[in-house]
Amino acid sequence: MKRVTLFIIVFLTVTAAFAQYTETSIKGLYSSKMQEFSLSPADLQNFVITDQYTDQHNGVTHIYLRQVVNGIEIFNANSSLHISKNGQLISLENAFVSNALIKTNAVTPSIGISAAMISAGNEVEMNLQTPMSKADIPMQNNQVVIMDLQVSQEPIKVKLYYVNTAEGLKLSYNVEVFNNLTNDWWNVRVNALNGEVIEKNNWTTHCNVSTHTFNHDASIFSSNESPISTILSQHLAQAKKANKPIYNVFPLPIESPNHGLRKRINGMEHVNASPFGWHDTDGVAGSEYTTTRGNNVFAKEDTLSANSVNGYSPDGGDSMIFDFPMDSTWMSSQTFLNAAITNLFYQNNVIHDVFYNYGFNEISGNYQKNNYGKGGAANDQVMAETQDGSGTGNANFSAPADGQIGRMQMYLWPTTTLVTPQMVVTNSIKANGSYTANLSSFGTKRFEDITAKLVLVDDGSIADSLGCNTLMNAAELAGNIALIYRGACSSTQKVLNAQNAGAVAVIVISNTTSANAMSGSNLSIVIPSIIISSTDGAKIRNGMLNGDTVMATIKGLPIVKAYDSGFDNGVIVHEFGHGISIRLTGGPANSNCLNNEEQGGEGWSDFFALALTAKPTDNANTARGMGTFVFNQSINGLGIREFKYTRDMKVNPMTYAFIKNQPTAVHYIGTVWCSMLWDMYWNLVDKYGFDEDIYNGTGGNNKAIQLVIDGLKLQPCSPGFVDARNAILKADSINNGGANKDLIWKTFARRGLGFSAKQGLATSASDGTVGFDLPSDVTGMLESANLGSYIQLTPNPTNGIATLVLPDQISKAQLVVSDITGKTVLNELVYTDALQHISIDMSSFENGLYFVKLTSGATAFQSKLLLAK
Repeated sequence: MKRVTLFIIVFLTVTAAFAQYTETSIKGLYSSKMQEFSLSPADLQNFVITDQYTDQHNGVTHIYLRQVVNGIEIFNANSSLHISKNGQLISLENAFVSNALIKTNAVTPSIGISAAMISAGNEVEMNLQTPMSKADIPMQNNQVVIMDLQVSQEPIKVKLYYVNTAEGLKLSYNVEVFNNLTNDWWNVRVNALNGEVIEKNNWTTHCNVSTHTFNHDASIFSSNESPISTILSQHLAQAKKANKPIYNVFPLPIESPNHGLRKRINGMEHVNASPFGWHDTDGVAGSEYTTTRGNNVFAKEDTLSANSVNGYSPDGGDSMIFDFPMDSTWMSSQTFLNAAITNLFYQNNVIHDVFYNYGFNEISGNYQKNNYGKGGAANDQVMAETQDGSGTGNANFSAPADGQIGRMQMYLWPTTTLVTPQMVVTNSIKANGSYTANLSSFGTKRFEDITAKLVLVDDGSIADSLGCNTLMNAAELAGNIALIYRGACSSTQKVLNAQNAGAVAVIVISNTTSANAMSGSNLSIVIPSIIISSTDGAKIRNGMLNGDTVMATIKGLPIVKAYDSGFDNGVIVHEFGHGISIRLTGGPANSNCLNNEEQGGEGWSDFFALALTAKPTDNANTARGMGTFVFNQSINGLGIREFKYTRDMKVNPMTYAFIKNQPTAVHYIGTVWCSMLWDMYWNLVDKYGFDEDIYNGTGGNNKAIQLVIDGLKLQPCSPGFVDARNAILKADSINNGGANKDLIWKTFARRGLGFSAKQGLATSASDGTVGFDLPSDVTGMLESANLGSYIQLTPNPTNGIATLVLPDQISKAQLVVSDITGKTVLNELVYTDALQHISIDMSSFENGLYFVKLTSGATAFQSKLLLAK
């Protein structure tokens, strides 16, 4: 009875006074849930309130806590309470450790801070010897802060925590350090008793793609160019400027230079989000800076990868006009640097202002130099750097806790495109001349002119010039160009055989009058290869039969283009999105809540990018690739994800089951999550319409963004997919009275995250169970009740082994495979493996087209399958 009375008293007191919730009142709210979470009174005895704020748009107060035992915080033992404007407890997400006191292993460390830093440095390949010498100072509040800019541009912080492990709560040091060389912002937990590393996480989220991971290529820059930061100085306006800045940029919703034209824009600053404009920092009318620097972002270059607080940024002058030339040939990065920085500055400010209107503001942890007295921690504007010199083919965002700067780093994405290769034949009366060729998809694509004798291969078979076997004339081929006829075996096998025989290049004669490019992949092939038409091949062969020593020169000098991700607005929004999701999940003072395996970090970022670049002419079935510009693709390209984003499941078949395919691949897992969010977006647009006012509109697109933002605030620290889904449902209940409950349930259930779906441990992406069903109180049917819609056959074409990926509801099925004549070549009862896969071995069948049929109860699946060995 006393516990209930305490709750009522706290409820009345807090709601009447509209005051901050105190530790005592929070304990009162928590007490009703103690038994549910197996907590003892001692477990609630000590905690710190890491954050507490109230959203203006719905009146919800969010309170974030961290458990304390023996005066030491437990790492990521973060709970949150969410309270309605009427003082009612909406939800309590518990992560407190039960019986914590008896699970601790020590109170006092056995090793010093220096030893912990050595272990942490070894773990992340950093030399911390120099800053370690400064570590022998007393801790204050269980923490030491060390400055050493040569090692880390950010303060090195060492703090005592308990880390919850299977063996109990281990006393540990958390070493927080930024790596100047790799741009990683590490947190390493080191056992304070023996120096062993327990775990680590990275505050920097990288978005590089394996096929675009390059070493820094000096040829991207002209040889007579120096990094511009070494020859130009930073300009700071000495007096306030009242002019309205003008920016020549690709304004949203334009996604990239491929999607639209640049425009001169002004007056886009939103008075509630940026009340003193984008170039202010002191809260007095007028701009301090005439460069791309201000309260929300400092955009600059970092070609030397210095990660400094300075760096070059373009100056708009007293007139504040940021209109710079852009070289759309993408041949020399310096010619479009100013334009790229301007675009990066503009987009970061727009993103800041847009999401401010959805509740990502000062109190919830946004990025601002000056919070203008509105709460939250200041001095944390985004440091946005383009043409970062630490690599290529990447973009990243570092999101530390509120009060520390966010860091966005955008890179050049070099793409090697060959002009149509030309082959010049000399020393042959019958064959002299220039020939057009096609470069193969494998082997090197960048090479100097290659001139050598043409040698027809001999593989010892009846059709000896096909080159399908070990070549018999290796001595003659060594150092020369191999001539091979197409057919009988793969092109990669032919070229590899020639390479093994010592050939420096390969010319393949097509078996048709068209020189169709050779496809395939073999990383062992390093020499170039081209294909010519059968007509040209016959002419050259006749020259060789005439007894001539035919010489050939293969020309194909590369054109090196470097696409600046500072122009790809989708990538910019994506990176900023990491800063949003990390700050909102678990509260702004904690940046460690999105390190679990089954979390949708990449998915939230993709969703934000899609939402801010959506156009009124788009619809639910518009298929959109991510990052097509930096990936050197057309606007209809696939981009950097496995599937395009669309509600059409024939184009994007991803379901919750898919995360088991690549359970440690964050981008793949994120693509699954975003596919669900994007479906919800369009279902809401279908219901409420599309509003072009991205800031304050009332359309379904606006409602979707608001639900996602509020879901981030409501979900627990380290959320799985089910947690994140439930948080969105709670957000709809709060914001819209549950008006979209049925729509949201159907959206998630359609992709396998229905009522019976189980996420298992949020730390694992391999133990979940899909569910395509709905709660009993949800009316209507799913769009597709046939589980066959969720079955995937891959790869297709196949060279021998194909795999069926099935929903969890199917454990066995009848598999029938027939050839093009209708003859059944395989008919058997099959069972899924642990990954819900069924393998089809086609290696003994002839090449050709086959028909695959799978049946299990009412579920039926049919597909064509091409076998090409």
